[in-house]
Amino acid sequence: MSVITVHQLSKSVHSGDSAIDIMNCQALQVAEHEHLAITGPSGSGKTTLLNMISGIDVPTHGHVTVLGQNISQLTEEQRVAFRDQYVGLIFQDFCLFSGLTALENVALFKPDHSTLDECYKMLDAVGMSQRYDVEVRHLSGGEKQRVGIARAMVKKPKILLADEPTAQLDTKTAQSVMDLLFHLRQTQAMTMVMITHDIRVAERCDRMVSMESLSS
Repeated sequence: MSVITVHQLSKSVHSGDSAIDIMNCQALQVAEHEHLAITGPSGSGKTTLLNMISGIDVPTHGHVTVLGQNISQLTEEQRVAFRDQYVGLIFQDFCLFSGLTALENVALFKPDHSTLDECYKMLDAVGMSQRYDVEVRHLSGGEKQRVGIARAMVKKPKILLADEPTAQLDTKTAQSVMDLLFHLRQTQAMTMVMITHDIRVAERCDRMVSMESLSS
């Protein structure tokens, strides 16, 4: 069963009197519990595609269906609510609040029904048990990404979207982060879509597609 379906999706931006296509995806389906890697050169539209799957951005043409819901037809408020309930996001540049602690960053995004204890447990799961109360600005890149993973996972999302989660990490830390992501994916039985430039990361996924193949 497909949990994500993309159909004739495109995104354009205006430059003067002209419209410039920055992303084109003719068709994509992601099965339930599948781990999909999307590859392609910088500027090919990978992040834009991920943003439209999550509802952060909306397409110029086409539509995206996630868990049976046409995301493209929702209002911004509805997209936010949908994302909060079903989607976890891991960003390439972490997108954490640097003046807050690791725990505070995770707790900000926990569902209303979750307890603070669940935030502690998730930070434990990502190997941050000794760093709860450290402000994010004092953490290493690998530690920041672990906090980002904990933040995305604390709500137990049905779908996890990860944008270059190892791009800013050294090889050893990247390996550790990927091992963690695959472990969490198995224990929480979620669907995962990951953008990556690293062929070694992509080859660990169930399937790998390139933006070039999606746009043709």
